[in-house]
Amino acid sequence: MPNTPPHQPNTMSDEMERLISAYLDGELTQAESQRVRLLLEDRPDYRRAYEEMRTLQSMTHALPMPNPPDDRIFAIEDRLSVATPRRIGFITLWAGLGLWLVYLAVQCFRHLRFPTVGEALLGMVVFGLVSLFLSVVIQRYQELPHDRYRRIRK
Repeated sequence: MPNTPPHQPNTMSDEMERLISAYLDGELTQAESQRVRLLLEDRPDYRRAYEEMRTLQSMTHALPMPNPPDDRIFAIEDRLSVATPRRIGFITLWAGLGLWLVYLAVQCFRHLRFPTVGEALLGMVVFGLVSLFLSVVIQRYQELPHDRYRRIRK
């Protein structure tokens, strides 16, 4: 049995592995980075894991990465989830604009008058704000599974 104090287990937790990996990538806050640096100084097993990850990172950075052809990049971009929210945003925009025009037509026939310029402008501003809000909410909802910072506490 190795000479390790009982409060320092031999296995590293998943959380510590994540912190060391994020430390290598420069993704931690200043407080988290200081915490990891202190742990690396105090714990030889963490230091070994850090050195292994750093070696692996330098080896992967040294690998040559060929540039894919432009048509392949465009095909990948079309399949990404980022393109979907844009389409939904535009669909929402045009559907909302159509509904606003229908509302204006109903108001025109109901009151037998066209809306004033102020009413039309106010309606367009409200429609624009609601459409913007809806498209942002939809995009955030669709990107939520891919948000790599959602589990990091501030």
